Amino acid sequence: MKKGFLLALSKSDQPTLSDPIIEEEGSKNTTDEKLKVTKAKPKPIVPKLKLKKGEKLLCEDYTNGSEDVPISVVNGVDQEDIPKIAYHVSRYTEIPRLGLELIKSQEICSSCTCTDGCLDPKKCKCQIKSEDRYYDLKQFNNMIHIKPTYYKEGKLEEKIFSGIYECNKNCKCREDCKNRVTQNRINIPLQIFKTKEIGWGVRTLIDIPKGSYIATYSGQLMTDEQVLKFKLDNDGKYPDEYNVYLSDLVIAINSAQNAPVPRNNVFLLDASKSGNIARFFNHSCEPNMFAQYVFMDTHDVRLPEVAFFAKRFILAGEELCWDYGYEPGTIPDREMVCKCGASDCRGRLL
Repeated sequence: MKKGFLLALSKSDQPTLSDPIIEEEGSKNTTDEKLKVTKAKPKPIVPKLKLKKGEKLLCEDYTNGSEDVPISVVNGVDQEDIPKIAYHVSRYTEIPRLGLELIKSQEICSSCTCTDGCLDPKKCKCQIKSEDRYYDLKQFNNMIHIKPTYYKEGKLEEKIFSGIYECNKNCKCREDCKNRVTQNRINIPLQIFKTKEIGWGVRTLIDIPKGSYIATYSGQLMTDEQVLKFKLDNDGKYPDEYNVYLSDLVIAINSAQNAPVPRNNVFLLDASKSGNIARFFNHSCEPNMFAQYVFMDTHDVRLPEVAFFAKRFILAGEELCWDYGYEPGTIPDREMVCKCGASDCRGRLL
């Protein structure tokens, strides 16, 4: 736990993600009915926070009730006020001229007919799709070494480069099946805080077990053409620190040669003006989160969701960081020094 960061928890407020729900002995419910009891929505734990000396509470809930738990904002470094953005829960805050294209892609989504909560990954068509995509890419991409895996009790302990296909609105299963994880709103108490070196950041107020889902990146969906136009209109500048490119999987599939994907309309999620708490996740060369591509309402490989999971056990008070994956020298005339402080820091982001 970071020095000076204190939590006041009662015995009933232990730092876990959910309270256990016990099924009554002798119940004669069907498998599906039992799951409705045992898979009830977790009760969020909101710990009582004692601020650091000199730290000021700027906002009790940055989300205005949009998430399942309030997300506070504090500043103990300077007088800067709350960062201003339009907070959105949806992954896309705006969709540029893509309505028809997205509708068509939703129509070709595979869907399952499970009635057991998608307990068997060998029978759930969506989980089968995840495994098939893994082996499609494994044959041609030597970056993939681990075996395909699935959600286990709502957790994902390894990054699956080929992506995870969650159940979608066309599926017959319930909304609380085991293959719907990133569709949930944030239920881990988090806090936005001002860092001394790198602006605003996010820390957790409770311990987070390895593999836990934390948040999904939200922002305005933009095409590469729109980004280019923005740069031309703004002296070649673009706020790279608040965007995520969605092209990595397209490149991987193209390299597989068995399923080429058109490179037109490679997309970017821009959270500079609208988004959610994920826009404040800072980079670290030694991250405690990993970013996972997830497909839900569309199976278009150009449009994955970017979800964040705990890479290891994370202690209450730790800042949440992920590896941006930037390569120095890839953007002409742009240099960004890394100040993550990791023992193996690469020194530069760009």
